Amino acid sequence: MQTIANCKMQVIPKPGQIIVSIELSGLQNHSIEEALAIVQQLGYEPQLRYLESNSGFSLYALLLDEQHDPNRAIDSLYRVDETIALFEAFPGDDMAIRSSRGCPQREAVAA
Repeated sequence: MQTIANCKMQVIPKPGQIIVSIELSGLQNHSIEEALAIVQQLGYEPQLRYLESNSGFSLYALLLDEQHDPNRAIDSLYRVDETIALFEAFPGDDMAIRSSRGCPQREAVAA
């Protein structure tokens, strides 16, 4: 059984750690139920997490928490397609997505 401490959302990643989550309490265009269904369709197994701060209580769906060797650089394209798909799956709610690697940039396609 998980303890409450194990359900607290980690905000600042450790060196070499990749964290991807969705702030469920920050969604504007999707219900929590819809959001969880979407991430499951994308192949994630979301884990609910919380964060308590002076400004209130936030609920998160932790999608990815990977620890890599902090002494080795992580390829900039590692999991970028998955992250882009996640952002595309949440139109209007992309600000609720949290990635320790930031928002991936698509390369311009020549017309």
